[in-house]
Amino acid sequence: QVLVAAIHRDKIELLGQLFREAGVEPDRVDLQPLAWWQLIRDTPDAVPESGSQLLILLDNGGCDLLLVSNRIPVLFRSLGNLQGLTPDEGIDEIARETLSTLASLDADSGNQPMAIRLWYSGTEAPVALLERLQTDLNTVPKATALSTLQPLTWGLITRSLEQGNEGLNLAPASWKQKEKTRLFHRRILVASIAALTLWLGSL
Repeated sequence: QVLVAAIHRDKIELLGQLFREAGVEPDRVDLQPLAWWQLIRDTPDAVPESGSQLLILLDNGGCDLLLVSNRIPVLFRSLGNLQGLTPDEGIDEIARETLSTLASLDADSGNQPMAIRLWYSGTEAPVALLERLQTDLNTVPKATALSTLQPLTWGLITRSLEQGNEGLNLAPASWKQKEKTRLFHRRILVASIAALTLWLGSL
């Protein structure tokens, strides 16, 4: 299996500039929904050991769809930020894209029943969206607050530790080259200080 991900370069560079202005040099860029998936996967009984499940992630105005088969993500689809839409328009968009995603999978899955689970931010479940999904999908989605999981930062940390240098990294190649150059200069400086210390010690 191969994970393919892409993002606009200008957005990454803007984020990188904000970090540098704060005195931080970033060298890794990951995807927030995959960090949520890390936390969901590691939560007992959140994902069945076998079968398929569609996760709908609602996080601060954004929406992502994640299809999981036998605890392995097989499809990821981002609907972007829906904050510019009215509540009814947002519900229509999520319901339409969910139906479209499931319809495109029917041929491969043999039209097998699929569990739907909605993970949402905030303190109250989106009742109107749940009712719409129940009507359109003829199933009762389960809703759980994202706040019941570990913090998102923990998902990013555990992903990095688990995958190491082989994990997804959307940082531009220029960032990686700058980091290599910075490390090279640091080694040269350390070596120069060591040589000077030895020379002074021999006087």
